[in-house]
Amino acid sequence: MGAAHSKPFKQSFLRQPTLKPVALIVALCLALPFIDGAEAETWRWRDAEGNLNFGDTPPEGVAAETVRVTPTRPKLSPQEADAAVRHLREEAQVQSREAEAGRRAAAQRAAADSEAAQRTSDRCEEAKRALTMLRMERPVYEDDQGGYRIKRPPGQGDSYTGGRHYLDDASRAAAIEAQEAIIAETCKVPWSGAEELRVADALREREACENAAAELAEGDAEGLRLAPEDRARLERFLREECGPP
Repeated sequence: MGAAHSKPFKQSFLRQPTLKPVALIVALCLALPFIDGAEAETWRWRDAEGNLNFGDTPPEGVAAETVRVTPTRPKLSPQEADAAVRHLREEAQVQSREAEAGRRAAAQRAAADSEAAQRTSDRCEEAKRALTMLRMERPVYEDDQGGYRIKRPPGQGDSYTGGRHYLDDASRAAAIEAQEAIIAETCKVPWSGAEELRVADALREREACENAAAELAEGDAEGLRLAPEDRARLERFLREECGPP
């Protein structure tokens, strides 16, 4: 029989100098589903001496026909098969751990981003409240925590009892400029007349709630007996309009 014109599939597949033994076994295992049913196109013909030849391409001018050649499955020893299975399991475990670590890291980044966004939103809203108070034609003071508060009219209760640093015109102008800068930096909704009205309404609601709470607390502290209807009115207002303290 004449020499074939193409190299046998098994011989060419196994001559891979860069693959280590275990990696080669794994590669063979992974390739088996694909090569098991694969068929190579091979030709056969007889030469002038009548010898039967096989190859990928027959010589010109000879009668040739294709034959169906199915490569044989490489056989692994039990030890090689066990090693391949262990390797694949170890690789799967490593990939699973890496995927879980990636999910945890992504969740932590998302939580950190959410917290940072909430802090920015809170800072924006506080700056809008401060700017609205500073623009009102009423005395404004800075409390012990550095926040701004409006001086209550005489006779109106005030729940804040700490120190007060009232702002003069220069300090007020500087504070307005500072709050405007914070709003420009942190707020997604730009400052506008509609926003100022919204914040002003919220401030009036908070002031009414603080006034009701102060009136109720002062009555209890000074031993005054509020009329039942007055106490019920204040408690109902705080419960329905102000929510939990």
